[in-house]
Amino acid sequence: MQDLIIEAWGNRDLLKDKKYSDAIREVIEALDKGQLRVAEKRKPNGK
Repeated sequence: MQDLIIEAWGNRDLLKDKKYSDAIREVIEALDKGQLRVAEKRKPNGK
């Protein structure tokens, strides 16, 4: 699913294809339900 989202990020026309839009909706739904979390890498100094 990550590959589909990365592809769609680079080419927004892919969002017209159901498999790409479904993948994005699925991830958003999982985020909303708390099933997934978002984090970012930080350098050792905390920035």
